[in-house]
Amino acid sequence: MHTTDPQPVMAPSNILAMLLVGALLAGALLLPVPEQAKPLMVAVGLWPGSEPWVLAREQGALNPSQVRLVEINWTSAAMRAVGNRVVDAAILSLDEVILQVRQGYPLKVVMVTDISRGADVLLVKPGIASVGDLRGRRVGYEPRTAGSWLLGRALAGAGLELGDIHPVVLNPTETQEAFDKLPIDAIVCTDPWPLRLGRLQPIYDSSQPGAAVVRVLAVHAAALTDHQQALTHLVQTYGSWAEKLRDGGPTLDPILRREGVSAEGFRDTLDKIEMPSLQQNRLWLRRQDDWLASLFLELQESLPTETTTVREVKAEEVFDSTLLEGLP
Repeated sequence: MHTTDPQPVMAPSNILAMLLVGALLAGALLLPVPEQAKPLMVAVGLWPGSEPWVLAREQGALNPSQVRLVEINWTSAAMRAVGNRVVDAAILSLDEVILQVRQGYPLKVVMVTDISRGADVLLVKPGIASVGDLRGRRVGYEPRTAGSWLLGRALAGAGLELGDIHPVVLNPTETQEAFDKLPIDAIVCTDPWPLRLGRLQPIYDSSQPGAAVVRVLAVHAAALTDHQQALTHLVQTYGSWAEKLRDGGPTLDPILRREGVSAEGFRDTLDKIEMPSLQQNRLWLRRQDDWLASLFLELQESLPTETTTVREVKAEEVFDSTLLEGLP
């Protein structure tokens, strides 16, 4: 009689072990793969006050895994981007932040980057001697931005209103082309554009009493929680590289190419800009020094109300010194 060798029988304990392993493997395949942490996205424009971060990036001092600079030269676009959290932070003027918060965007001011005392300018074509001569003239500017606010102050000082001029809405990057191709008599712009439009004459700028333009790092409130470490790195980097920016030298070459100006022209611009220390920032945002809070109130009272139900925005709900507390 032919017999066959008996087939090995797997012990019940081994069968159970294999089933458990299979179940674990199947479960692992169904688990989502954890996403790599996204870097902090910061909108920067073509403005000298942004350059400490650009210089730090070029020199390898800004950690790309933590912070990514996104160039947005149209201020209105930067305002919308940070308000809707397309980016996490942006350099905006204090009046621009107030306008955004009024509309319900949850922005926080975590530091003052710079104070323009002459780098924001109203330029005119030859033959226009004063702001009063702008009545009935075509003036280019970007609405709802610091340029609009500066123009309003200039006109008010001459007894004029926005309704007395013909406004031309401009993206700052269109400045040069606009003067070459459009019948524009004047334009509000910031450095480096006045340096590139040397044939035009300044008749009003942010060095005038009460006309200084304060720019800040505005952060979407949610990013303060999601990117606290990256934001601290960003703020600390600005404090150290603002000084290096003023030192000049060959390391500035990428900045000069980006701005499209000479080293001498860039130094002249920096002379019109104050970059406060982190220590001074801490005093302002804690409201231990009242200057910034007082300016916040003055700006809010001077800004036009677009509706009859605009609520008052308090400095304490916008200022946030958290990132500065642990810094020297």
